[in-house]
Amino acid sequence: MNIDTWAVVVATAIGPIVAVLVSIWIQGRKTANLRRHWVFSTLMGLRGASLNPEHVRALNVVQIEFDDKPKVIVAWRKFIDHLETQPNSDGWNEKHRDLLNDLLVRMGKSLHVSTDEIDVARGGYYPVGWANKEMRADRIDAAKEKLANFFLSSDFDDFVKHMQDADHRAAFVAATEKTNRAPAPLPGGTL
Repeated sequence: MNIDTWAVVVATAIGPIVAVLVSIWIQGRKTANLRRHWVFSTLMGLRGASLNPEHVRALNVVQIEFDDKPKVIVAWRKFIDHLETQPNSDGWNEKHRDLLNDLLVRMGKSLHVSTDEIDVARGGYYPVGWANKEMRADRIDAAKEKLANFFLSSDFDDFVKHMQDADHRAAFVAATEKTNRAPAPLPGGTL
């Protein structure tokens, strides 16, 4: 066998293997790119709803999906560091918006998606009804917390002892009837 024959044999044997390896490599790149686009589009789509679980999930995978993009990782770290500060401090919301915008712009550039900083800064569409619903849920959560703290406090014990006295119980029933609400049964007895 001459060298030409050996070349044909080697090419015939190795060609399909190389083709499969190249195909696997291309598929891996496509999959990674799709995951990066999911992270980016989720953060862009929910940039006005930073408490949304999908927004948080997308933020949590930035470090994994963009690990080879140092500018994105630096912007992500700055944003995460900011999120770990007190949200009630002066200028917190503005800094939050600016750092998220910077992260999104850098992600867009790394994905070759044209994102203008002005487009990102607009914040997208977030219905007023959603904001109202979130505010109601926050108020309900705060009321639940106050109620739980009351039941766990000595004030509740004092209230129960106070209501065991017949005169106080009668005053409570009278006050409750004025508001047209039925009194809730108390532990240790009925009204």
